[in-house]
Amino acid sequence: MVSATDRHHLYVDDCKLAIWLDIIRQPVNPIDAKFGWGRAAIQVAFTIFVLTETWLVPIEGYLVGKFGPRPVVFGGGIFV
Repeated sequence: MVSATDRHHLYVDDCKLAIWLDIIRQPVNPIDAKFGWGRAAIQVAFTIFVLTETWLVPIEGYLVGKFGPRPVVFGGGIFV
């Protein structure tokens, strides 16, 4: 049996998820209207970006700790 406190936490988590999903969905419609790529393609690209960035942050932190921020930013600028 789920207690009232647990139900409250689940409700709050559901609300946070709904707000987050609405926030990441907001920019999709203008991009789709401007370029006509389709909502699914835009969301897949955004998902790949978020997953890649999430897994690279520890590596970026290590590099900044070892070499400092300027060389890392300079190297990132070269890759771009």
